[in-house]
Amino acid sequence: ITHTLRFILKKAKIALIIDDFGYSQGSTVDSFLKEIDAPLTISIIPGTPYVNSIAREAHKQGKEVMVHLPMQPKGEFKNSYKWIILEKMKDKEIEDIVNEAIEDVPYAVGLNNHMGSLITTQKKPMEDVLKIVKRKKLYFLDSKTDADSIALALAKEMGVKSTKREIFLDNEKDKDYIKKQIGKLIFIAEKKGEAVGTAHINPVTSQAIKESLSKLNNKKIQLVYASEIVD
Repeated sequence: ITHTLRFILKKAKIALIIDDFGYSQGSTVDSFLKEIDAPLTISIIPGTPYVNSIAREAHKQGKEVMVHLPMQPKGEFKNSYKWIILEKMKDKEIEDIVNEAIEDVPYAVGLNNHMGSLITTQKKPMEDVLKIVKRKKLYFLDSKTDADSIALALAKEMGVKSTKREIFLDNEKDKDYIKKQIGKLIFIAEKKGEAVGTAHINPVTSQAIKESLSKLNNKKIQLVYASEIVD
């Protein structure tokens, strides 16, 4: 025998981002942090009442922590955020906001946009945001709240480790719908080798993910943190 061939089955990777943490504590938060025994990426809105305790508990439970930074959407919206990126802001103001927002979320290793259908289509404010993300050695995930977003392309151009959301899992708060969306995410991951799905903190989503974990294993899918998909 002169040669031996070894075939290694490479699993497709899926990252699940759970957005909008920070406003509450209790059973729904615990269901994601303590009851789902899988790598999840927990995205917390800075300036919310429970940002500190949730970030620390997420880290303790082996979850990855991300900053869910509010950005201005298209059209009218209610601004109730301590830190938000707005269209008319100057460079220094944006940089200060991003710095402070990141500092507010313990253990954060990445940042994604909350809303932002306007800001993520504009080069200048996104450059200011990504400049700080890069300086802080975080990765960026484009939540893709607008089809015309330039955020991911700009991040790549600036040398920021980055990726984007492929599918929103829970636009409908229905367990069967969410499971179907997870099925679509699996299909994309098998085709591309990896995929990111975004969901929100609610009990229906938590239950759907719990019930889908065995399906992920059966499909030879590896559930990973978002940081394991960015490049």
